[in-house]
Amino acid sequence: MNKTREHKYIFKMLKAVLSNNYTLTVEKDLDWNYIYKLCKFHQIDNIIGYISNKPEYMPEDIYKKFQLAKQKGMVREINQYYELQMIQKKFAEYGIENMPLKGSILKKYYPSPDMRFLTDLDILFKDKKTELVKQALLEIDYQVYVTGDHHDVYIKEPYMTVEMHRKCYNDNDSLDILFDNIWQRCTKANKDNEYTYEMSIDDFYLYMVGHMAKHFKFGGIGIRMLLDFMIFENRLEKDCNRSYIEFNLDKAGLLQFEKEIKEILKKCLDDKYQLENNDLINYIINSGAYGTTQNSLNNEILKDGNTTNKIIKNRVKILFEIVFPCLNNMKEKYSYVNHFPFLLPIAWIHRGIAKIMDDKSEFIKIIKRPFNKHKISETGEALKKVGLDKDEIL
Repeated sequence: MNKTREHKYIFKMLKAVLSNNYTLTVEKDLDWNYIYKLCKFHQIDNIIGYISNKPEYMPEDIYKKFQLAKQKGMVREINQYYELQMIQKKFAEYGIENMPLKGSILKKYYPSPDMRFLTDLDILFKDKKTELVKQALLEIDYQVYVTGDHHDVYIKEPYMTVEMHRKCYNDNDSLDILFDNIWQRCTKANKDNEYTYEMSIDDFYLYMVGHMAKHFKFGGIGIRMLLDFMIFENRLEKDCNRSYIEFNLDKAGLLQFEKEIKEILKKCLDDKYQLENNDLINYIINSGAYGTTQNSLNNEILKDGNTTNKIIKNRVKILFEIVFPCLNNMKEKYSYVNHFPFLLPIAWIHRGIAKIMDDKSEFIKIIKRPFNKHKISETGEALKKVGLDKDEIL
């Protein structure tokens, strides 16, 4: 069923909240249940809750859901703000240089910071301070959840997740080299804490574009990331050094991606533009806040090219990985494999039976994912449109 009117009205509501000079029009016969579910899927339901007056014809129960999402967002922001202040204070005690990343910075430029949904806090630190970071966070009741080459994850029950990044890693050789020496170009964020730093506006934008391109290729991006572009354009772009930005985006092979995303944003916010005519917009709408597993699988299938033989080969490989996960992945869920690796085949059977017992239809749907020809083609066209169909870029 065609839902382009609903998609368009979502962007109109977002404009009404995020722009100062836009009046929301009245529209009848919209599928409000669909609108709410899609906004939640993209983690923008809290923003819609900021509409000053309930749109005519919006059901009362849907309006209350948006209001509840707004209230939850405000509470989440208070908690995250408090935690970040506490973390930075503790890092200062330990002499740990730190730099908040991504949404932690951009949210300051939204009309209200809680509008920018943050799943976790992302903080850059110097690799040599790994043990000190651990000590500092353990001291304020965080626990080590996962350690990795590029970042470590810490959690504090019941709601906080912090990702500590050793590098501004984007899977793009050119940008990764540029950000290898980011500590030499950053400045102190405020006079009250000599250990907290921030990037220049130009470097932040390059990091944002690189991060977005990485998400687009390996799962997709959603409306929330488009809004980040909108906020940056409205509040910060006038102060940017476009020569520096274009030079580095060109070097990274991401100029076309930036151009296409800007064009998409412009069309989404244009009341006269018909969304149903644009496959790329539909791809983004179907991707949700963080992209989908289907998109990620499609990219993996297409990575060696789109010839029939190569697609078949990668389909078989991915299907095998879905049915028979590697030892490291199985260790996390089945402790007996951790102690006795030779029991891995038993764990595969255990997992298969559990999946089928839990939800047979969902398990079958997962098995079918590598064989969805339409979705594979859709992903391939989207990547080609934004210039991300070449492996050397990401």
